[in-house]
Amino acid sequence: MRGFSAFRLLVAGLIWLVQPLPALAFGSCTDPNYVKTLEGATPTSECEVRAELSLVHGRGTSAVRVVSFTSSAHDEDAAWIQRVERNLADIGAALRSMGAIGTDDITIVLVGKEAAEGYEGDTGIIASGPRDGRAECAVAIYKRPAGFSERHFDFLLAHEVFHCAQFASFADTEREGDAWWIEGSAEHFAHMAVPDFGDQGFYPGFDARSTTEPLTAMSYENVVFFH
Repeated sequence: MRGFSAFRLLVAGLIWLVQPLPALAFGSCTDPNYVKTLEGATPTSECEVRAELSLVHGRGTSAVRVVSFTSSAHDEDAAWIQRVERNLADIGAALRSMGAIGTDDITIVLVGKEAAEGYEGDTGIIASGPRDGRAECAVAIYKRPAGFSERHFDFLLAHEVFHCAQFASFADTEREGDAWWIEGSAEHFAHMAVPDFGDQGFYPGFDARSTTEPLTAMSYENVVFFH
């Protein structure tokens, strides 16, 4: 069975998809209990809405809002928002090509350069599922001083938005031990949305490890399984 068929069967077999997703109420940027759920927030942070966008997917349309923290500089936010809006069209098209798969509403957080300078993660874009104090998926974009290459940003954003689709469809998506399909399928989806972006180095890793290790011992490398 070719990988895309396996990917579609896995997703279709696990999601109860037919009903449209309910509209969610976004949290208030002046509510500290809400703001503290957002990646990059400090105990005194407040946020403000910078743009209101939408994502059209296989289950309807989800609201997407872009926020930033009031303590951050906003002079370059317009360029970041344009990049997000441009990508939502391609991400939505890729989701629709898979059938009735969609996301809940999404808050995209532009985290200021000051916080990005101290960020030690690998990607600079992070999705987190709903939790106490926040009903929607949140995707944080650290505005790194060095920036992202254009297509690398597109690829990472698609990967993280697909995590929002996973959060909307599965219970306990963030639980330990499920990285093999959570990260592998999100990486595959990012290639669907940004097909001209090359391998991030996971193909050789899959080749080297898959002869002696089970799929469940790997994560991003399993993109090969879903292809």
